[in-house]
This record gives sequence, structure tokens and C-alpha cells, in this order.
Amino acid sequence: MRPVLRPPLVPRLRVEPDGHPRVVVVGAAPRPMQVEWRAGAAAALADWIDASDCVVRMNDLENARARWIGRRNDVHVITNVGLPAERHARKRIGGGGVEVPREILFSVPAAEKAARLAVKGTRQTDDHVERRILDRQGWGEATAAAMPEATTRAMYEALGEHALGEVTASAGIRGIRWACHAERFRRWAVHALAFG
Repeated sequence: MRPVLRPPLVPRLRVEPDGHPRVVVVGAAPRPMQVEWRAGAAAALADWIDASDCVVRMNDLENARARWIGRRNDVHVITNVGLPAERHARKRIGGGGVEVPREILFSVPAAEKAARLAVKGTRQTDDHVERRILDRQGWGEATAAAMPEATTRAMYEALGEHALGEVTASAGIRGIRWACHAERFRRWAVHALAFG
């Protein structure tokens, strides 16, 4: 197991005691609000992210060129319904040196996607968008799966009355929920950065 490194110039980030693996979920905000920005902070944060045991990234990587973003990309959560999915199937995302992910997690599970596709008149995508996304992004070597049904069911139950039928939770919300509740991260410390 890799040692956990304390980022000396990023004092507000909680650092786990030795022996606890860390997963960092990185959103698309221009810069994380949790960080005290001063000289060297961007490089220290990039090093801290890359030294994590797992890094989860979302959708477009709109902040991929930011100096603090790091390079590591173990799991990439990406939308597989609607216009965003079509955009991912047509246009390359990322850049800025972020690594090709080892694992792809499509944010909408099969049953939810099928229900959305069954609604006539909605602007959804087709049954094959996942393959088109993998091909366009050059992620053919990555392991790909859909978000577990149980994760999204629990997420919508937690949202309760705020979960409107026509609204789907973002890939970011789904990714955070998955990282916080996935069995493989059961005893890990989970950090979410750059959501806003």
C-alpha cells in the first residue's frame, strides 16, 4: 500500500491516518473551494490527488488544463443518456494530460436508461451510445460497466421529495454516491473536490 502524503501547502484538506486508503472524486469546477490558494498550492494539490489510492473523475473534464488537477484517472464516471451522452459520443473530452481511465462507469443503469428511452418525445439517446462513447474517447481497453442499480435507487430514496421524475441526478452526484457506498471503498476515506 502506498503511504499517505500530507500536502504541506493545502492545510484545509483532511488527511487520513496511515493505513487508510484514499479515494478522491474530482468534479469539474474551475478550482476547489476547500483549498487555501497560495504559492505552490496547485502543484501540492496535484501531487496529493495523484498520490491517492484511487481517483474518480466525471464527464467532460472541463478543468483538465488546470495546474491543480493532477493526471491520475482510475475511474471515469460518464453520462450515458440524453444530449450530454450524444456529445460524449461525438466529441473528444479531456486533454491537459489527464490519463486514460482504467475503468468507465456509465452513470445511468440499464433499467433507468430503458425507462427514459421508453418515454416518447424526450430527447434521449439510443441503446448503443455507450459503445460509441468508448470508441470516440479511445477507451476500448478500459473496463466498462453501468452504475449499480442499488446505488441509484438508494440515491433517489435519499433525495426523497427532491427527486423529481423528469430530473436525473448528475454524473457528479452519482459518482460521489457510488464512491461513498461502493463495497470496494468500504473502509476508505472519500474526498470530493471541485463540485460547486
